[in-house]
Amino acid sequence: MRFLSPSAGARELAPPAGRPGLQHVAFTVDDVRGVVDRVRRDAALRALRRRNLIALLDALPR
Repeated sequence: MRFLSPSAGARELAPPAGRPGLQHVAFTVDDVRGVVDRVRRDAALRALRRRNLIALLDALPR
């Protein structure tokens, strides 16, 4: 793994040291295409479920 730093001219203020949250995350992936396909499939399934739920709610009597 290699860290690519920003150009020397790009100077941003560092966030406060005690700020909650993740400041930097890095990981390796053996099969990038597989990960992308899985993320797209999962997003499509969530959209389909959301669409079905909306249709079901619209069909309920008011």
